[in-house]
Amino acid sequence: MRYTSATDVPEADGVGEGAGRVDASPFVGTWVNTNEGQRKRIAAVTMRLRDGALVVDARGGCEPELCEWGEVVAEVFASDVGSHTAMSFQAVYDFGFLESYLQANVKHGTLVIATCNKFKDGSGRSNYYTREFFYQSEE
Repeated sequence: MRYTSATDVPEADGVGEGAGRVDASPFVGTWVNTNEGQRKRIAAVTMRLRDGALVVDARGGCEPELCEWGEVVAEVFASDVGSHTAMSFQAVYDFGFLESYLQANVKHGTLVIATCNKFKDGSGRSNYYTREFFYQSEE
């Protein structure tokens, strides 16, 4: 088995039936941005499981109504090679003129989404980074 560091080597009982499957259920639900101000990249995100995959449906912070980004399938990651519980995910939104790379994790019940945004339209706008915090809605 090839590896790049000791953290890539599973414990003896960490490989076998069910190995490689990561339970994304900790992300399922609707998450709302904790920033009540108007300037936010993502206002809310709803996540669900579909055929075992985590589907992310983000809505941008547009006014007066939220911008629907649509659904994308996310890649889900565990905390280590022997774990089967999701602790983070990454998803990519391609809007044609802009690509947004979302990387997220849950820490102490708060969803943290870091977004790297890359313009592809030659507009001269700077690529930029955001980090936003979300609480899980009870709805």
